[in-house]
Amino acid sequence: MRLCVADDVRVWPVHERGELVYRVELPHSHQFFRVGYREYFLMSLLDGQTSLPQACSLATARLGREAPTADEANTIVRWLLQNKIVHDVDEQALGQSRRSHRYPDRSTDHSGSSSVAGKPKTIGGLMGRFNPFWVPFSIPRVERWLAPLAIGLAPVLAPPAIWAGAVLILIALILFGCHHVEFVSESVELFDPRKWVWLGIGFVGLKAIHELGHAIACYRQGCRVNRGGVVFVLMAPLAFVDVTSCWRLESRWSRMWVSAAGMWVEAVIAAAAMIVWTIHDEPLSRSICQGVVMTAGVTTILFNANVLMRFDGYHILADWVDIPNLAGEGQASVGRFARRFFLGQSERRASGLIGWRQRFTQVYGIAAIVWKVLVCLTLSLAASVMFHGAGVVIAVIGGVLWLGVPAARLIGFMRTLKDRNPIQFFRGIVLGGATGLVSLAFVFWMPLPSLVCIPVISEFSPSTVVRVRASGFVDKIYVADQQQVLTGQPLLRLVNEELDQELRSLQIDQQRVEVLLRQAFSQSDEAEVLSLKQQAVAIEQQWQQVKRRHSDLLVRADRDGHVVAANLASLRGTYLSEGDTLMNIVGEGDLELIALLSPEHMGTLRPTCGEPIRIRTASRESFETRWKVIQPRASDRLPFPALAALNGGPLPTKHDRDASGDDGLRLVQPHFQGLLVTPRHPSIGHQAGIRFQAETLTAGYPLGLRIQFWFQEDWIGGK
Repeated sequence: MRLCVADDVRVWPVHERGELVYRVELPHSHQFFRVGYREYFLMSLLDGQTSLPQACSLATARLGREAPTADEANTIVRWLLQNKIVHDVDEQALGQSRRSHRYPDRSTDHSGSSSVAGKPKTIGGLMGRFNPFWVPFSIPRVERWLAPLAIGLAPVLAPPAIWAGAVLILIALILFGCHHVEFVSESVELFDPRKWVWLGIGFVGLKAIHELGHAIACYRQGCRVNRGGVVFVLMAPLAFVDVTSCWRLESRWSRMWVSAAGMWVEAVIAAAAMIVWTIHDEPLSRSICQGVVMTAGVTTILFNANVLMRFDGYHILADWVDIPNLAGEGQASVGRFARRFFLGQSERRASGLIGWRQRFTQVYGIAAIVWKVLVCLTLSLAASVMFHGAGVVIAVIGGVLWLGVPAARLIGFMRTLKDRNPIQFFRGIVLGGATGLVSLAFVFWMPLPSLVCIPVISEFSPSTVVRVRASGFVDKIYVADQQQVLTGQPLLRLVNEELDQELRSLQIDQQRVEVLLRQAFSQSDEAEVLSLKQQAVAIEQQWQQVKRRHSDLLVRADRDGHVVAANLASLRGTYLSEGDTLMNIVGEGDLELIALLSPEHMGTLRPTCGEPIRIRTASRESFETRWKVIQPRASDRLPFPALAALNGGPLPTKHDRDASGDDGLRLVQPHFQGLLVTPRHPSIGHQAGIRFQAETLTAGYPLGLRIQFWFQEDWIGGK
C-alpha cells in the first residue's frame, strides 16, 4: 500500500504552549486538524512512493526514541485515511480504472465522515452520523447573502458599540439586583402553556440573531462562514453557522471573541429588555421583555455557555486553556483510564499534555460523559412524551445510536482481545461486570441522602384573632397598632341604625303589651292575659338577643396582649360585616410556624418526625425546632397568599374561577399543613407573614426511583 497526502491539503506550523505543532486544513470540507511533530514528520514521508514500513524506518532514523512504533504508525495512518488527509495511490488508480468501464460517479463526499476514503460507508458509520434529535440542513450558497449582511452590520461589534453594550449590561444587572424579587415573581407567568408558542418563536428569532453575531465577528477577523443552515432539535428549528475558518487565526483571543460574539449580542438584547421592563408599566410589554430576558439571558447561559456541550462555551474554554481538541483529549483520557483499570494496559506515550492540563482534561472527560448521559436521557424522555408513540420510536432509535453503537464496538473489541490476550479479556469481564453490578446497585438500590426544603410561614394562632360580632359602620377607634391592651378594654365602636331602630321598636312593643296586660287583668279576661304573657316573653327574648348584638357593637379585648393591625385608622367610616377580621391581640407564645408539605415531603419526612428540623430565615440565620402536628388531609386551597409564586413565594399556583378568596388561586398540587414548635429565637420576631424555609436531611430514594417518580408525576401526570 502506497500512501500520498491529498493535493489540496494545507499544513502550517504554530506554537502552542511552547510546543511546535502543525495545523492541517482540508479546504474542500472546511475541516481543521492539529497534529504533533512526529505525526507531521510521518505524514510528510508519505509521497506516494514510500511504503509505510519505509516511512517508519526513516522516522526512527530521524526521531530516535520519539519515533512512533509500528502500532502507533498504523493508528496514525488509519486516522489520516479516515479523515481523507492521505489516500491510497494504488486503490485510487484501481478505482479510476473501474469507473472508466462503468459510468461516471456523480457523488462527491465532502462531509468529512469517518469512513475510509475510496470505500463504501459502513452501516455503523451511517448510524453513528445519524441523530434523530439533531437533524441539520445546510442552506445552499448561504455566503452569497450572509457575507454582505454580516459585513454591513460589522459596526455592531466595533469597539465603541462593545463599550456601549458593556455599560448597558452593567445597568441591567444593577436594575435586576434591585427588582429581582418582582421580576422572578412575574416571570412565573411565562410557564403558562398558552405562551409557549410565542416563547418558541422568540427563541428561534433570538438564536438566529445569535448566529448572525458569530458571522459578524468572523468576517471582522478576516475569515468567512463556510456554511450555514437550520438544525432541528426535537423538531424545533435553530439556526447555525460554520466558522471553523477561524482556526486560521494565530491569536486564540481572536478565536475566543468569535465564539463569544453570539452570546454577547444576546446579552446586550437581554440587557435592553431588562431596562425596558423596569421603566414600562404596560403588562403586555413587561411580559414580552421578560420572555426576551429569559430566552436571551438565562437559556444562553444554560446552553450556549455550557462548557460540557460543544457550543460557544466549550470553544472558549478550549482556547483559554490552550487545548484545541479538549473534548477528544478528555474522551481519550477516559479511554486510557478504562483500559488501564479494566485491562491493565498502559501506553508508552499516553498524551502530549502534562501538569495541570493533563489533570484538567481527565476531569473534563468524566464530566462530559456524565453530562452526555443526562442529556441523552432527558431528550429521550422529552421525545417520548412530546410525540407520544412516534416519540417512543425516536427515543428507542436515539438510545440505540448512543448506546447500541458503542456497545457493538466494545463487543467487537472484546472479541479481538479474547484471541490476542485472554488474561486481559477475563480481567475486563470480571472488573467490568463488578463495576456494572455496583452501578446498578447505586442507581436502583442505594438510597441517596437529599436535602428536603419545605416552605414555612409565621402566623398568629387562631385564638389571637378579633372578629366583628355585629355588623355596622366603624364610628370610633380607641387603640393603635402595637398598643398594649388589657382584657375588657374597648378597642373599637360600631354604629348600626337598623339595630338601634329594631331595639327601639322592641321596647315600644314591650310597653304596648304591658298596657294591654293591665287592661286584661282589670277585665278578668284570663285567656287574653295568658296570650299577652306569652307575647311578652317572646318580645323579651327577642329584645335580649338584639340587646346582646347591640352591645357587641362595642368591640372589647378578650385577652391581654398588644394590638397587631395594619392601617387600623383607615377603617373609620367603613362597613364591617359580622365575622370580619379586625385585628390580632398577641401575647407571648401566640406566634406559630406553619409548614406546607407536598405528598413527596410526607413520604420522606415520615421516618424523621421526631428528629430536629432546621429553619432558615431570609438572612440565612438558622435555628432548630421539632414537629408538633401534621394534618392527615391535603388540600389545594391556598391558606397563605404570601407563599404563592405570584407573590414571590415558593409554591406554584393556578387560577380557579370557582375558588373563593385568595384572589382565585389554587395550589397546583395539594399540600398538607404541619405545625412546628415555635422556639424562642430573635430571628422569628413578632410579625406574621414572614417566610422561612425548613431543611432536613433524609435518606430519600435511589436514583432510579427518583427518575421514575419525576417522569411519572411531572410528565405523565402533567399530561
